[in-house]
Parts: sequence; structure tokens; C-alpha cells
Amino acid sequence: MTKILIVYCHPYAKSFNHAILEAVKHNFDHHQVSYTVIDLYQDQFVPSYDVAELRLFHAGKTHDPLVQKYLRLLQKADGLVIISPVWWNDVPAILTV
Repeated sequence: MTKILIVYCHPYAKSFNHAILEAVKHNFDHHQVSYTVIDLYQDQFVPSYDVAELRLFHAGKTHDPLVQKYLRLLQKADGLVIISPVWWNDVPAILTV
């Protein structure tokens, strides 16, 4: 079965992006497509390095449990959907680092 990873990046549950997320999930459910949603704002993801993590960077490692979880999900995924606004000609900073 195909496993899709959805990365959702918007802080407001009544946003247009949230409506897109709900429509995508509904479509996947209707077609019996397996998916997992990563909600960066709900998870309170911190996209910056601290000193300890920066020391691990060159070895390709992390001490952040969320990054480890996200990496496992990405490695298992057959496809990726990113749902994010474009603010000031770019995606939110939480998604770019």
C-alpha cells in the first residue's frame, strides 16, 4: 500500500491551507490511500540548531526527537505532499531551515 507523508505548515485552523489539508485527507481516505500528517506548528517544531545539534550536523546526526521522528517517516514514505502558504514570496521560516 502506498504511504504518503503530508507536511502541513500553517498555524491557523481556519486558513485556506487548512481547507486544502482537509480536502487532500478526504481524497486520500476516499481512495484508501495511506497517509501520515506532520503538522509543524501543532508539533511546535523548532527549525533552528542549538550548539549540541550543530556539533552533530557534519556526522548527519541529530538529538532532536522530532527530527528523528520526521526522518523515519520520510524514509518510509512513497510520496510527499507539502501544504504551505507563500508569504512575502517564500514559505514560512519553519519550513525552510
